Amino acid sequence: MRAREFISEQAHGSLQLGVAEALPSTFIIPGLPNQNSYVQYRYGVALAGAGAKEALEKEGSETFHKESPWGDGMIIVNYDASEVDLMKKALAMMNVGGARQLSTAKSEESSTTGKASPVRKFQGLGPAQ
Repeated sequence: MRAREFISEQAHGSLQLGVAEALPSTFIIPGLPNQNSYVQYRYGVALAGAGAKEALEKEGSETFHKESPWGDGMIIVNYDASEVDLMKKALAMMNVGGARQLSTAKSEESSTTGKASPVRKFQGLGPAQ
């Protein structure tokens, strides 16, 4: 696409017919500017969780918040104690302060997650032939 075409699209607020025909159900969201990637990231989180909103409300959990507990701070997940130690050593090397733990080391499914498999339990291969 030439710059003239791009600038024209922005100035007029619509796409050229050939471009519009090739894009399926495309939207512009003025409230999520391209210059603010954090807001776009949070929208992505909201989009991913939108289907679970009802289940969360039934469970009595809090619903989605526009801001997260960590703000724009880095998020890191540790799977065992050795990784926690490594994280602390790296933080000390960088001299950026400590980390605030948001969850426990135990990982569990939400109470709204279905745990019953729709697949029948394996019964074996039967007698050898």
